[in-house]
Amino acid sequence: MYILIDHFIGYLKLQKNFSDRTVEAYQKDLFDGLDFFSSVLSTPVEQIEPSVIDGRLLRGFLANLQQRKLSRATVARKLASWRSFFRFLYNDRLIKANPMLRMANPKQEKRLPKFLHQEEAKQLVEAPDATPLGLRDRALLEFLYATGTRYPS
Repeated sequence: MYILIDHFIGYLKLQKNFSDRTVEAYQKDLFDGLDFFSSVLSTPVEQIEPSVIDGRLLRGFLANLQQRKLSRATVARKLASWRSFFRFLYNDRLIKANPMLRMANPKQEKRLPKFLHQEEAKQLVEAPDATPLGLRDRALLEFLYATGTRYPS
């Protein structure tokens, strides 16, 4: 399996032009899954064939990720790594069926944006002094407040 992963990593680097950090994350995610599959199958990692990884085993991996209390975004990234790997294997005709086709990503958390209360916003807008730069800053703050512009968190 390591040879297939190495081939996939080369594909990500050379053909897909992924960044080094992205490639490193994909490789780490794949190795994490291999370690899980190896323990469940009681098979050395080197002897695992892609054909033995089925939907049941992948659901077990998903359950393991959730038991480890990983964030939903991390779980989604790990599944995306495996989804890309199996798509690569399927497109290169190295496997006959893609077991990831029926795997859904966990729903992402929807977080509300942080905001200032009315009194806090008023204090912020009124904070600049009466100098030309202060008036400019106040105009910018009023513009940002009036348009509802948010700072990404």
